[in-house]
Amino acid sequence: MLFSPKFIEVRSIASGKLVQVIEGEDVRLMHSGLTEEDMLVAAMTGDIEDENGLSEKVLELVPTAAIDAQELGRVEQYWDEWDV
Repeated sequence: MLFSPKFIEVRSIASGKLVQVIEGEDVRLMHSGLTEEDMLVAAMTGDIEDENGLSEKVLELVPTAAIDAQELGRVEQYWDEWDV
């Protein structure tokens, strides 16, 4: 991950390929744990101001993994109860 005041770049460890860009204003890293189980927390200027003209967004960055459709089996089974 690369943090700058305008964005966060998320890249693949193996290839260095850009995976995601999270845009914002006044982006800053608030907490980075020492282990993989620890939270990675960032903050940035928010969109909705309070009565003092302040607004902050706080986000937790959570690692994810690709979903393999073949491992899911029959996808429709997840929607059977919804009557779609």
